Amino acid sequence: MILGAITGLILPGVAYEAGFRVGNIGAIIICPLLSFLILKEKKLLNNFGLIILAILSGLIAVFVGAIGGLIPIAYLTTRPTNTN
Repeated sequence: MILGAITGLILPGVAYEAGFRVGNIGAIIICPLLSFLILKEKKLLNNFGLIILAILSGLIAVFVGAIGGLIPIAYLTTRPTNTN
């Protein structure tokens, strides 16, 4: 939000497009990051299928956006914690 406000002051004509671009790039980075943080906290990093799902969250965010990238994250939060 702050970056969008600063961009709007500096480049008033392209603020919306720049904010949209920054949001898309942020979603592509944040979705896999959140996925791997969840896997780490739940001690599920040894599960190959869930690692692929975490990577796919970034790819889904590329094509669908942040809402699509958050769907695998929501699924990962429902997985039970590994006690081993």
